[in-house]
Amino acid sequence: MSRIPRQRLSAFLDMLAAERGAARNTLEAYERDVSDYLVFLAGKPLEQATSADIRGWLADLAARGLKASSAARRLSAVRQFHRFLYTEGLSGSDPAAAIEGPRLLVRVIDNGVGIGAEDLKRIGDPFFQAGKTYQRRHEGTGLGLSIVKSLVALHGGEMTVDSRLGEGTTVVVALPVVFAPPVARPSSNIATLAPPSRAELQQMQVRKRA
Repeated sequence: MSRIPRQRLSAFLDMLAAERGAARNTLEAYERDVSDYLVFLAGKPLEQATSADIRGWLADLAARGLKASSAARRLSAVRQFHRFLYTEGLSGSDPAAAIEGPRLLVRVIDNGVGIGAEDLKRIGDPFFQAGKTYQRRHEGTGLGLSIVKSLVALHGGEMTVDSRLGEGTTVVVALPVVFAPPVARPSSNIATLAPPSRAELQQMQVRKRA
C-alpha cells in the first residue's frame, strides 16, 4: 500500500476513534477490511476508484469463499471510508453510494381470502382495510401494515405485497444489512442494585432467628 492511501486510512481511523468512540478491536477490524480493499485496487488512486472497482472487489471476496456476513461487514467499512473521503473533500465522488449491499428478506405467507387488485393498490395506507365484502372474523384499525411500511422505509428497506382472491397473500420485507460497530461506553460510577437471591434471603432469616 502506498503512502497516500495509508494516510487516508489513518485519518479515517482517527475519525472513528474521536467522533464515534470506536474501541481498539473495532479499529483493527476496520483497518483490516479497508486495507484488503486498498490492496485490491493495486495502487489505483482513491479519487479514481469507481463502483466497478468495488463490485470487482466484492466478486474477489466471493471467489475467496468469504461468508456473506463477512462480506457485508467489509462492504460497510468501505462504504464509510469512501463517504469519509467525500465529506472531507479528499475525493470528488462517492463510488460506494451506487453499490447495492446484501439484504435481509422476511417473507410472510398465508392462504386466506386474499386481496383484490384494486384494494392491493392501497395496502399500507393508514386506516385502510380491504373491501367490506370480504369475510373477516376479526375487526381491526387498518394501521398494522401502514406502521410496518413506515418502519421499513425508515430503515431504507422495501415492502411488497402479492395477493390473489381465494388464494392468499405474500408479504415480503427487504432490509439492508449494515454492520454497526460497537461504541465504547464511558465508565459510570452508578452501581446497579440487584435483589438478593433466595439463598441470601434464607440466610438472613436464619440470622434473625438466631
